[in-house]
Amino acid sequence: ARVKLYKERIVAKSAVYNNATTFGDKEIRLKGDTTQEIIGNGTYDYLTIDNAKGVKVKGGGFTVNKELNLSAGELTNSSSENFNLADSSKIVRYSGSSLANSPNFGKTVNVEYRGNSDINAGPEIPDNPTTLQNLIANNNSSLNLTKKTTVNDSIFVRKYLDTKRDTLVLNTHKNPVFNQTTEIAQIAGTIRLIKVRFDSTRNYLHNPFTYAVFSKPNPGLKELIVDVRPRTFFPYPGGNVKVKRTFAINAVDSNGSVMNNTNDMVFGYGWRVLPGDTLDESNGLVTNQLVFQRFDNGAWTDNVNSNVARDSNQIGWAFSSTSNLKDFGYYVIGHSGGILAFNAKVFLEGPFRYGSMADDLKNKGYLTMPPPDIYPYNMDPNRKFYVTQQLPDSVVDWVVVEFRANFTEPGKVRTYLVKRNGKLCDIYGNEELLITGTGNDSNRIDSGNYYIVVRHRNHLAIVTDNYVSLLPGIKKEMDFSIAS
Repeated sequence: ARVKLYKERIVAKSAVYNNATTFGDKEIRLKGDTTQEIIGNGTYDYLTIDNAKGVKVKGGGFTVNKELNLSAGELTNSSSENFNLADSSKIVRYSGSSLANSPNFGKTVNVEYRGNSDINAGPEIPDNPTTLQNLIANNNSSLNLTKKTTVNDSIFVRKYLDTKRDTLVLNTHKNPVFNQTTEIAQIAGTIRLIKVRFDSTRNYLHNPFTYAVFSKPNPGLKELIVDVRPRTFFPYPGGNVKVKRTFAINAVDSNGSVMNNTNDMVFGYGWRVLPGDTLDESNGLVTNQLVFQRFDNGAWTDNVNSNVARDSNQIGWAFSSTSNLKDFGYYVIGHSGGILAFNAKVFLEGPFRYGSMADDLKNKGYLTMPPPDIYPYNMDPNRKFYVTQQLPDSVVDWVVVEFRANFTEPGKVRTYLVKRNGKLCDIYGNEELLITGTGNDSNRIDSGNYYIVVRHRNHLAIVTDNYVSLLPGIKKEMDFSIAS
């Protein structure tokens, strides 16, 4: 007989045999202490598998009309002993549960993941590219796609969706939705965007900061294919002195051929900035000095239309965009014009005691971030960007380093910290100081010869007697504590 479940659910401890119809708002839940069987060709509106010992489909033929909930254990089915999912039904799978084989899908299905641990997607993802409508990665950890997955309506990511094993295909005009309540969610790996919008709106990709914008139709472009790898260096020369995140941007035309260039695309990009955290991707680089770079003919070349990047301690991300991106290929976030680096040492006489300097200002909480709006720190137009979650250990005070192309003319400046032992460091504690600027930054420092000045708010400045050559890949050592 038909069974309507409208007040309470039924919890089955042994086998379930159903050749009729169960319907209503409540579920039949299989929750035995030993392996259970589900038998018959009846229907269920809501069926829940909650047995750590597993549930076996025997004979098969039953249908789930609205929702199959995989709460615990494995639902064991096969091609000969299988079940059906009605059109527009839903599968909810928790961490700690699984499905042995694909069911007989209806025309469409929705899939949601829940739980607090990693989940490897399984046969609940249909092979037919038109079947899956909504994918909801609602587990509080990583959802790892194990095969090509096509979403035809909407996608939600609570924390981390990993597509590095295969491709996530978005056959929809709807943008992915990312949770932003505690930690901004993201997708890692390849996204293939089939329905590209050419109306000046953002085609969001891997996170809220990574997107493509086309202001007009792009002749021939049919699909946009973008692979983003968090916490990854490109294995190319100089790849390990970039932000630890890679971008591969490509497209195919209506014939399926790979395209070489695009037509005036705006591309947004973001990366994690969490100093001292395993998720940090900044590699100690100063955010506002970074640009988007493409690997071309064995070297990294700047996209000169990169905007000045900025970051936020509140969300733990840095982000920027570049206009007029014309070429597809491999991209990174790096310092403009190659890496110019130096090490420096200088002593301030005021705090100097017994062979080193005292760090009283930091210990007493007087060393502010960013540096105060006074001379010489207000010489630096990027002063407000020198902010991190915590100052490095043993720092004494802020100093300004000036790079003069001519001995008597004002130069371009950077702001650093000086440690007790005299070593200069950046806000992350790195003693190898990277001094290049962004492609459209008026404070940019290119390779060349410079007289180098160190300034402090209440000490006399000191300057090199001769110019110093700064060249990419050649680290310069400067010790202002010795006469030479």
